[in-house]
Amino acid sequence: MKLLFSVLFASLLLNSYAQTCSIKVEPDVSVQSFEEEMAVFFSLKFTINGVSFGTTSSRENLIRLNPNGFDTIRYVYFWQGKRIETFSLCKFRPNEHYTISPCTCCGIFLMLPGKKAERGFVQFVNESETPYLGSVSELGYDSIPAKDQTPFLFSAISMNCGFRPSQIAVFEQSYADTKYDYEQLSKLDDAAQSELEAQQRKLIRYEVDFLFLHGEKLILSISKDGSGFTLKTALTPGK
Repeated sequence: MKLLFSVLFASLLLNSYAQTCSIKVEPDVSVQSFEEEMAVFFSLKFTINGVSFGTTSSRENLIRLNPNGFDTIRYVYFWQGKRIETFSLCKFRPNEHYTISPCTCCGIFLMLPGKKAERGFVQFVNESETPYLGSVSELGYDSIPAKDQTPFLFSAISMNCGFRPSQIAVFEQSYADTKYDYEQLSKLDDAAQSELEAQQRKLIRYEVDFLFLHGEKLILSISKDGSGFTLKTALTPGK
């Protein structure tokens, strides 16, 4: 089974200064297994920087890249009869060729650039007097000291999951209480589990999905009163 969608990014001039990209979907389909995962993948509808296409589309689209901020991948899919709508931030490069393919392990889709895919890093800068927990990987939490900053933390992810959107988040410290652990939740009935899960979700102060592609370095700043969060690039990838 293999399905590859080519996303070809070229540097064109829409006007005197704007960079654009060309996205072309080129299916190469041979489906023999993973029927449920493939059904979800084929239900995907993407909107990238305002231009929409599906996983069965073959048209070429001209997309303007965001020169001053992040690019936005919005996507909708159906899973277990439910319509799921979400988005991920990323930072595409002009003149790059990207490939979108199914993720049959722990996600909906994968994306790879044609040249040297690299996961990135996040630094938390906390201007408030409250310590928090931060997450940039699937391997655990990192402490965010009050009125301090972390080093750049690597966005580690399971080797089987490849390059897919992953979460950057800030939590209140009690988010990591052992009562929320899977082992503890599994001992409870459905109603009690749902109650605790809802309780834990209230401890999330900030979260966003980001698709690392080019070794990006990001800084997530927490304001002095702890109510504002700003995500920005620390270093232009490739420079």
